[in-house]
Amino acid sequence: MDGKVQEVIKNKIPSFSNAKVAVLIGAGTASSGEITATIFSKRLKTILLGDNTAGLANATNGFVFNHNKTYFLVSTARIADNHKRTFPEIIKPDLYKRK
Repeated sequence: MDGKVQEVIKNKIPSFSNAKVAVLIGAGTASSGEITATIFSKRLKTILLGDNTAGLANATNGFVFNHNKTYFLVSTARIADNHKRTFPEIIKPDLYKRK
């Protein structure tokens, strides 16, 4: 703040590409969390753990009508990778939690 350094991180991971990563997902994982989980799932040494996500990995647009008494939300776009392959809206873990 005020142009002053607040903290310096001294212990950095030398190479994140070789790190093993576990991503915890579940019903509370939505929207940008689902996008993050999906991106991580495409790298080596990553596993998704937990339960299905909320299913909100998309872009939406809302419309108000009926004299401001009704709101209608429509999915207008899907999440895709750099090859334009779309991802499912619900992200499923590699390993489900025990019930």
